[in-house]
Amino acid sequence: ITIGVLAAMLVLGTITDICVSSRKERNAVCGILVRLLTAFSLISNTKTLLQTVQDKSSDAYILRFFHGLRFFSLVWIVLGHCYGAISPTWSRLLNNLIMAEHTQDLIVPAAYIAVDTFFFLSAYLMCHAISKQKRPAVVVFIFAVIRRFIRTMVPVFFVLMCMYLLPVMTSGPDAKAFFDRFYGEMDRLWRDILLQVQNYRKGAFTILVHLWYLSVDFQLFLVTLPIVIILKNRRKWAIAVFVVLSIVGCAIAAWQITGTHVTPFVVVVTQSMSILEDTLNNFYFLPFYHSVCYFSGCIAFFLLQGFRDVKVPKIVLAVAWLGAAGLGVCCIFSKRPWYAARNPTSDFGNICMAFFDRITWSLFLLWITLACATGRGGYLNSFLSWNAFVPLSRLTFGVYLIHAPFIYLVLHISRERILYSHFTLVSMCFAMLMWSYCLAYLAFIFCEAPTAQLDKLIFMGGGRSDRRDRPAAQNGTQHNEKPWVVTTEMIEKSQPPMDLENGNNNAHSGIGNSVTYHL
Repeated sequence: ITIGVLAAMLVLGTITDICVSSRKERNAVCGILVRLLTAFSLISNTKTLLQTVQDKSSDAYILRFFHGLRFFSLVWIVLGHCYGAISPTWSRLLNNLIMAEHTQDLIVPAAYIAVDTFFFLSAYLMCHAISKQKRPAVVVFIFAVIRRFIRTMVPVFFVLMCMYLLPVMTSGPDAKAFFDRFYGEMDRLWRDILLQVQNYRKGAFTILVHLWYLSVDFQLFLVTLPIVIILKNRRKWAIAVFVVLSIVGCAIAAWQITGTHVTPFVVVVTQSMSILEDTLNNFYFLPFYHSVCYFSGCIAFFLLQGFRDVKVPKIVLAVAWLGAAGLGVCCIFSKRPWYAARNPTSDFGNICMAFFDRITWSLFLLWITLACATGRGGYLNSFLSWNAFVPLSRLTFGVYLIHAPFIYLVLHISRERILYSHFTLVSMCFAMLMWSYCLAYLAFIFCEAPTAQLDKLIFMGGGRSDRRDRPAAQNGTQHNEKPWVVTTEMIEKSQPPMDLENGNNNAHSGIGNSVTYHL
C-alpha cells in the first residue's frame, strides 16, 4: 500500500511539475500544495541528482573533490563486503588464506578504513553547515538533530520496508533461511536502529550489520554539534578542543583492547572466528575507534579558514604530499605482521597500533582536504572533481543501505557454488554496484529526494519555485540564491542526502544523512 501511494504521488507530482513548468510566468510563487506535490516529481528530482555547480566562487565548487572521495570510498567498501561475506555458497575458501599471505591483497581488508572517510566528510560538512547559521544556538541544535534524524531514518526504513517485498520477486535454495533471518533481526533490532544505538548490540554477522555506521555517526554528531555551535567563531579554541577529544578517543580505543584477545584493528583472517567477532562487537563498532576521523573532519574545516591565504613553498608542498602519501600507504600495509602471526608484537605494540591507526588515516585525509580545497591538489583534485562523480556520489547513501543485504541475498539464492577468487569477487563487486545504484536511484526518487524537499519545505519554507527562479538570475546575481546542500546521501552522511551543489544559505540541509552515507 505504501509503495502504491508513493507511486501515485510520484505520478501526480511529475504531472504537476510539468504543468507548473509550462506556465508563462515561471517566477510566480507556487502555493504550498503545489510545492508539496512537486517534491515527488520524477523530473525535478532527477535534475537535482544530475545538477552540477557552475559558480566557481562557491564553496560547493571548491569542495567538488568530496564527490570523488565519497564515490571511491563506497566502491572500496562494497569490494570489501564482497570479499568478506560469509556464506557456504563459496567454494575453495582456501584461497582466502592464500590471499592473506600476499601483501598487495591487504588493500581489500583495508576497506574498513574507507568507512572513516565518510566520518571525516560528514563532520566537515556538518561544520560548514553550522557555520552559516545565524539563529539562536538552542534552535540550531534542536532543528539540526531533528532534521538529521528524519533524513537518515526515513530512507533507512524505506529500504527495510522494501526488503519485505523480496520474497515475491526472488527464490532460491536458501532463500527461506535468509528471510527468516531478516525477519528475526527486524523484530529484535528495529528499536535499536530507530534510536541509533544498534552498534551496541552484538551482531557482527547479521544481515543488517552495516547499519552500525549510522548509529556511530549519529552519536558522534550529537557530541560534536554543540561544540561547533559554541566555538564556530573561535577557530583556535575549536581546533584545540577537537585535538584533545581525538586523543581521548584514541586513548579509550587503545584501552579497550588491553588484556583481551581483540586485535588493534579488524584482522579478517584469524585463528578463531571469536577473535574477529569480538573485535567487531567490542571495538570496531564503538564510536571511540572512529572518533579521531570524525573530529579530524572538524579540525580540517577550522584549519582551512586560516590556510587559504597562506603561501606555501613548493618544496614544502612536495614534502607534505609525500608525507601524506606515506601515511596512507602505511595505514594500509602496516597491518601485514598481524596476518603473518597471531601475536606479532607485544601488548604495548598492540596498544600503540590501536592508538595511531586511525590518526594516520585522519592526517592523510586532512592534507588531501586542505590541499584540494585551496587549489593545491593538482591532477588529483581535477580527477576527484570530475562531474561524472557528482550523481554517483549523491546516491552513495542509498547504495550503502542496499548493497550489504543484496550481497547476502545473492549468496543465499544462488543455485551453484561460487569460486572464491579475485576475478569472481571483483566481477561480483561490479554487479553489486550496478544493481545497488539502480535500486538506489529508485530509493532516491521515491523516498530520499522527496524527504529532503519536504524537510526544506517544513523547516525552511523553501520550495521548488525557488529553484525555478534561479535560472533567471545571471552573471553573479544568483550566488545569493544557492543554498548549501551538503547532505551526504550516502553511507553520507550521502553521505548523505541531497548534494553539495545546492547551496550556501541553508546550513541544516547539510545535516542530513551521512553514507555514506552513512558505513
